[in-house]
Amino acid sequence: MTPSVGLTRTYPVLINHTSNILLRVSDYRKSEEILLKGSKLLADDRPTAAATHNNLGMVYERLGDYSHALEEYEKARDVFFATAGAEHRDTATAFNNIAGVYTTLGKYKEAL
Repeated sequence: MTPSVGLTRTYPVLINHTSNILLRVSDYRKSEEILLKGSKLLADDRPTAAATHNNLGMVYERLGDYSHALEEYEKARDVFFATAGAEHRDTATAFNNIAGVYTTLGKYKEAL
């Protein structure tokens, strides 16, 4: 059975919303699991993929896995930058998330 176009567009949004709920209740591993499964369904150049990378970054940051958090935040930044532009709030949020990880690591020059 092939999913309808509406479901194909809605499913990534539902994945991201579900992962956000799991983040709020501190179920980081379940959030990671859902996001990793969902990311396989997304084209890497779409804003929904960027949101998924951003959410994975949040999961890894909360787990203390800062190298993976940076990797995911950087993927999100690159897609947001390419699709929404340098002045968009999602791009700014991605840059802020990257700076936050560097600040946590005490790498203040990289955070700037």
